[in-house]
Amino acid sequence: RAAGGGRLAHVELKIPENMSKAVEQLHDTKVGDGDLIEECTIECELAGVPSAGAARPAEPQRLAVFLDELPMPKRPDVQPGPQDR
Repeated sequence: RAAGGGRLAHVELKIPENMSKAVEQLHDTKVGDGDLIEECTIECELAGVPSAGAARPAEPQRLAVFLDELPMPKRPDVQPGPQDR
């Protein structure tokens, strides 16, 4: 869970060299219409990417996000079905 109760996502691009450009273009972008999609501001940052001149980490960094712990204010209040786990 992100600081302040926000949501987190880990994104990998087909062309990793485009990550810096994607972060630059998406950071502080406002999305959502307030009806079907909740309004929010996207905040992007590079994580686990070595800076220029830095040694590359030996192991990839992993981040676990538990979907059942994300806040979902628009989710209906219903009981699990018989085949849900």
